[in-house]
Amino acid sequence: MSPVGGVAINYAIHDAVETSNVLARPLQEERVTVEHLIQVQRRRELPTRFIQAFQSLMQKQVIQRSLRQTAGPLPVPFITRLALHIPLVRDLLARIIGFGLGRTQVKLIG
Repeated sequence: MSPVGGVAINYAIHDAVETSNVLARPLQEERVTVEHLIQVQRRRELPTRFIQAFQSLMQKQVIQRSLRQTAGPLPVPFITRLALHIPLVRDLLARIIGFGLGRTQVKLIG
């Protein structure tokens, strides 16, 4: 995970919550199987791949350009200008960066 977007801690928390939701009962009953671990991976793989692709795009479009530029004002990439000027796109990107693709909630076991 890249530091771009500052989402690593968010994803670590999502991973921990999802893992807890899947493994809490099997751990209590001492019956954890590889299938449980596969279930956690299946649930977290798409959001993780998505955010890593987003981070890679930002790395290439923004950070690498700014590191190559030696003088003058830093040009703002078209995709960034577009995102900042279209409220729906801006808000959606902020939500994805802030919360991820979906909300993970702790499931209480009883």
